[in-house]
Amino acid sequence: MPLKILLIDNNRVFLSAVSQLLGALQGALVVGQAHDSDEALALAQHTQPDLVLMELALPNAGSPELARTLRQMPHPPRIVFLSMHSSDLYSDISSDLGAESFVDKAEFVVKLLPAIEALIAERQAAVAA
Repeated sequence: MPLKILLIDNNRVFLSAVSQLLGALQGALVVGQAHDSDEALALAQHTQPDLVLMELALPNAGSPELARTLRQMPHPPRIVFLSMHSSDLYSDISSDLGAESFVDKAEFVVKLLPAIEALIAERQAAVAA
């Protein structure tokens, strides 16, 4: 069973690039792409993702409320916040919202891909056990 990933970002170019990158990972499946919190919530409820990669600064302050709502789902996904702006404040906010981590988009390949590969390996080990 693949690791189901939902991507949420208002930058369509970034979403497309990340979706292609993740699509090349064996054991990962991008189950949807959303551009705002309303669309993201509907997709999350429909697809039941294991992992949500979400822009921290969605328009209309949607990220904090969406994160809280996702954390209340019967099978809450792991959440990783992304941003073009790296700072300790964003990392603290991400932690306060119950996210697994915060990743600067510029470091996506270096920091996040290995973490996703580890989640895929963890899932495969659990299924094999």
